[in-house]
Amino acid sequence: MKGLKMMKVGDLVNWSEFGGGWSGGPKEGDYCGLLLEVIPQIRRRNGFRPARVKVLDGDGEIITTRKIYVEVMT
Repeated sequence: MKGLKMMKVGDLVNWSEFGGGWSGGPKEGDYCGLLLEVIPQIRRRNGFRPARVKVLDGDGEIITTRKIYVEVMT
């Protein structure tokens, strides 16, 4: 991932290469929304839960998605 930046609350984010790779979904580089919260990865005895983010999209809905699917707009 080129230009990797730390995500902060209030940043504008767009869909990354991984998030845009799904058929019928958003394209890579499309606007995703405003970052509301970064939920860190949780390690457990029998695995882990990946890092997640909450994003406020243009329609006013709150989306919770994996952190690797979005990136900070430059």
